[in-house]
Amino acid sequence: MEELLQFLKEKGDPTIAKNLLVILKQNYGKLRKFELTRTNYRLKFNGSIDARDKIFYNEIASYKDKYSPELMRRFYEYWGERTHDGNNMKYELEKTWETGKRLATWFSNQQKRGY
Repeated sequence: MEELLQFLKEKGDPTIAKNLLVILKQNYGKLRKFELTRTNYRLKFNGSIDARDKIFYNEIASYKDKYSPELMRRFYEYWGERTHDGNNMKYELEKTWETGKRLATWFSNQQKRGY
């Protein structure tokens, strides 16, 4: 794991490396799959859908100082929607995912639309 984090610090964004380390430490043993490419990383948790849902909710809640509760609730309801078989959430099906950037885009789009 140290090699991976060193790679991210040298070749990628140091903030991503730091955030990734926090996520890995908090969820050690729950991870089922970890994929890394030159442009993105993806974590897949082994926990139940409810456990993964709580992790996603807490990740969004960490931005409470930056965005309104209403905006975060709408974001969570949209991206936390479960698939028809109930095994995944909408955000888990995306090829790439960074919650902070997705929230910023969501906020920008809300402003443009006047919500």
